[in-house]
Amino acid sequence: MTLTQVSKRELFCKQILHAIEQEKLQDVILRVEMPKESVYQNLVLLETTSFKALRDRLRQLDYDPKISPKPLTSEQVNRMLGL
Repeated sequence: MTLTQVSKRELFCKQILHAIEQEKLQDVILRVEMPKESVYQNLVLLETTSFKALRDRLRQLDYDPKISPKPLTSEQVNRMLGL
């Protein structure tokens, strides 16, 4: 997921984590990660079971990011997360 305003990335992640707790979204959103490298500072990685269900839920948040379904390989994710 690409955020146009990098400064809102942490707020967006907090909203996602809150939504997972409050709305029992553990079956839709499996993992939320913010890459540490500055080149990825506008990205939030979400592992989901259903992109459509995720997109519908994210649109309900106060901050609606640009949602880009870009499946990544495990290798790409690990590189982005510095693993």
